[in-house]
Amino acid sequence: MKKQMFTGIGCYAKPERLSRIFNKLVQAYTLGPFKGNQLFDGPKLNEMKDAALLQALLEGQTAGTDSGNCENPGLKESHKITGFYLTLNDQKLNLSIFARTNSSRPEIITARLDGLTRLRQRRLH
Repeated sequence: MKKQMFTGIGCYAKPERLSRIFNKLVQAYTLGPFKGNQLFDGPKLNEMKDAALLQALLEGQTAGTDSGNCENPGLKESHKITGFYLTLNDQKLNLSIFARTNSSRPEIITARLDGLTRLRQRRLH
């Protein structure tokens, strides 16, 4: 088996603080500012819920609520983001979002952020 090295960092906080911390970490990784749509360049989001949670994390809001641009018709109930975990595995950035609804157990949504990995590689060269 090939020896693999990975590094990760996580955070649990209120949505506004999670958004600030997430944006700072990703800007440090990409070596500068990035556009929100670059998050969606590459990851295979199987459900609308995944995209809504990523957007909510960026904006520091709750997915599926009437506030802000996080309203998503694919979400029937509000998801409160409680934390995230960024992992760098073989130079690929992976994101896990920890979310909770009023009626269910916590959910973990994961996505590969290939667009940000490519952005970093372009900026390095």
